[in-house]
Amino acid sequence: FKALRPLGGPDDVKRHAIFGQYISAGNEKILSYRDEASVAKDSLTPTYVALKIFIDNWRWHGVPFYIRTGKRLKQPCTEVMIQFSSIPFCLFGQDNVCSHIQPNRLILRIQPDEGISLSFGIKTPGSETDIDSAKMNFSYSSLYDGGIPAPYERLFLDAIRGYAGLFARKDSVENAWSFINPILEAWKIAPSHLSYYAAGSEGPAEADEWIRRDGRRWCSLDRRSVPRK
Repeated sequence: FKALRPLGGPDDVKRHAIFGQYISAGNEKILSYRDEASVAKDSLTPTYVALKIFIDNWRWHGVPFYIRTGKRLKQPCTEVMIQFSSIPFCLFGQDNVCSHIQPNRLILRIQPDEGISLSFGIKTPGSETDIDSAKMNFSYSSLYDGGIPAPYERLFLDAIRGYAGLFARKDSVENAWSFINPILEAWKIAPSHLSYYAAGSEGPAEADEWIRRDGRRWCSLDRRSVPRK
């Protein structure tokens, strides 16, 4: 957290952040945020945020981190996706083949269905040079039936035992808020940059366009998790 590059004033936050609020998708059972109980009808409180951040240490210097979180999205999940850099030349000597190669991706699924998946390019069988994508999956649920505790079960048990290894430390919380507070202050100064997204969607269209300008895209929330036994 100490190595996070601070975001400056409103202009800096505008370039590196997207704020959103969910609206009704036409389903009477799913209200817009402003129709929820105890929420002001003109509320500008964000229910979604996407950030581009940098960690200025020797290991991650120059590597962009794209983070997004929101309420009422298509699917509840927590995961980390590491996208490897593409090679700077066409290894197979054919531009039409190389243009279809997707970057290798390592996905760490925190919840639900904890596990790891690795996507990478492969050459298809045969004499032609064609590239396809393959995925290797590991999930705890495929190995252990019924014995996986829910996330808070472990925390409650550790709290009872007096073990603090999985809990946030005071200094880490303070350093995290020292990064977040200037962003919130900048939002208060210019709250008009609020994008809207339908409940049950993947977030604001502006967030998709924002990351696309960097030549990247979000990993779809529509992916199915690894089937359980």
